[in-house]
Amino acid sequence: MTDYAYEDDDAPSLSVSDPVWRILTGAAAFAIGVFICGSVGSYVPTDPSWNAATDAEVENLFGGSGAVFADLARQSLGWSSWTAGLALMIGGAMRTVLIGAPRIRRWLQGFLFVPLSAAFFAAWPVPQSWPLSAGLGGVVGDGLYHFASMPFRALMLPSPDTWAGIALGMLALWAGLSALGFRRGDAKLLKDAAATSGLRAARQAHGVGGALFAVLRVLAPKKKAVDAQALHEREESARVVLTDDDYTARSFLKRRRKIEVEEEVDDEDYDDEDDYPEAEADDYDEYDDEIDEDEEDDEEPARKPLFTLPSARSARKPSEPKVAKPVERRRKSARLPSIDLLELTEERADSIDEEALLAKAARLSEVLKEFGVRGRVKEVRPGPVITLFEMEPAPGVKSSRVISLADDIARSMSAKSARVAVVPGKNAIGIELPNEERETVYLRSLLQSDAYTGSRASLPMALGEDIGGVPTVVDLAKMPHLLIAGTTGSGKSVGVNAMILSLIFRHTPEQCRFIMIDPKMLELSVYEGIPHLLAPVVTDPKKAVNALQWTVREMESRYELMSKAGVRNLAGFNDKAAKYRNAG
Repeated sequence: MTDYAYEDDDAPSLSVSDPVWRILTGAAAFAIGVFICGSVGSYVPTDPSWNAATDAEVENLFGGSGAVFADLARQSLGWSSWTAGLALMIGGAMRTVLIGAPRIRRWLQGFLFVPLSAAFFAAWPVPQSWPLSAGLGGVVGDGLYHFASMPFRALMLPSPDTWAGIALGMLALWAGLSALGFRRGDAKLLKDAAATSGLRAARQAHGVGGALFAVLRVLAPKKKAVDAQALHEREESARVVLTDDDYTARSFLKRRRKIEVEEEVDDEDYDDEDDYPEAEADDYDEYDDEIDEDEEDDEEPARKPLFTLPSARSARKPSEPKVAKPVERRRKSARLPSIDLLELTEERADSIDEEALLAKAARLSEVLKEFGVRGRVKEVRPGPVITLFEMEPAPGVKSSRVISLADDIARSMSAKSARVAVVPGKNAIGIELPNEERETVYLRSLLQSDAYTGSRASLPMALGEDIGGVPTVVDLAKMPHLLIAGTTGSGKSVGVNAMILSLIFRHTPEQCRFIMIDPKMLELSVYEGIPHLLAPVVTDPKKAVNALQWTVREMESRYELMSKAGVRNLAGFNDKAAKYRNAG
């Protein structure tokens, strides 16, 4: 797969994509965190240490070294000594499993949380059971707390110690949430999850801290609508997220998050070449093959909307300035693939051998009589692959008895298999037998059929022909959750390719985009480079996770936009957007 990467002076020499380095450093941080939490948790004041010269038996979980460390940690940080161990354990675990693996900045924020929490604990009243002379935040916490309360005392505020404790607590909360990877761009999603599905959904999204962040955001004022240009940038972010360069993807997403939360976005920000990877323009030229040749080569195409249909445009005079419009890409028209690219359809025999069908029906009637089933075959429906025989059973014949004879019927008719089922809406039982000569169903014949060309479906897919040879076309928009399963050689790949090509031959790249995930690296690689791809074909399972996460975020964003627009589906949203666009 092609890497869409760029140079960055701040890039570390060993990125999180190196599995050995990532696992070793993450495991080391986790082990140190376990040592800190275990030694502090089993701290006993009477254990021998630098501050207690006793001959008592060591009760600390990690022996003498644990007792010495626990005494120093308690003396210096107090209750906050727990947070240092927890920060290392959480950061190490996140780095090991690559769930938002923290970089240097987030590690620093995590350790900044330790002294801030110590100063916050120092503001609490000391209980009588506390064995140390320092406060609950230790020596470090007492010093920071005293320093933080000085400005409040200088302002002559009432209860300056209380105000200092509140300020320190808010700073500690900010440092902790930032170290865990929370950003303002995620707060809206967390708030919606808490409002619709409760705090449990928010916790599933970003843990217990995410639920707390969601509750805080409920009380905050709603931000203004995101600029339309920022929404268009999501397509570019999707392309970079699905690359093989983790550092590139994370750096790019960091810039995209800043754009998404701004209330107003300056158009000049999107014209700055430094805002995007250097290789991006060249690597994605293959996605813009349809751009008009009469456009100047040095002119950057405008960002196109992610899910609006192309609108009619009036012709421009050559002397008019070319201004980038935020809601449509500069294209005059998009050419659909020619049907001539598909293989020609072989002519089928127009005549049907009625004598052979009648003989086969008579033979089937004799077979049924041999098994004690009374009835008559009243209709025969030949198809390209199988033939349906409709048998009307005599009164008193149970359908279950006939259905149970499927294997015996296939053996007696010298067929590979037989399918028996009740015909809905009729007093008949259908018996499907394979034809001796199977006819090939060509995709070209399906795409040229009236069922496909005359379909008013928004996402028509040609599935094939029914048992009567009639083309079957369905609307993907009415069946968004589609699962295709079957044994080896049953035609799964052929069916998937037919569905994909049905959409490609009907819709332009501006109307329909694909994110293809192919872990086998064989099935969908033939589509690499087509303009309908939102990103290169994903073959790495880790990138597949990024693709699905981006898709979920985009889906939720579209739901929010449709809710604000007062529509129920994308078709209604596009129609409404087109009306406003035409109205100026």
